[in-house]
Amino acid sequence: MSNKAAAAYHPNKSPHLGPDCRDNKHPACDGRALNIITDEVTQCGCHCHQEKP
Repeated sequence: MSNKAAAAYHPNKSPHLGPDCRDNKHPACDGRALNIITDEVTQCGCHCHQEKP
């Protein structure tokens, strides 16, 4: 998924996905992702990290 597509899918979260979420292994994701532009670790923007009501 491109960063632009990820931003559209997760408009209020980081557009970056951790490798486990990207590979559909959500329970294994530790909530971190790599920002490929700045080469820094950032928050994973996957919907699985959103708080449940």
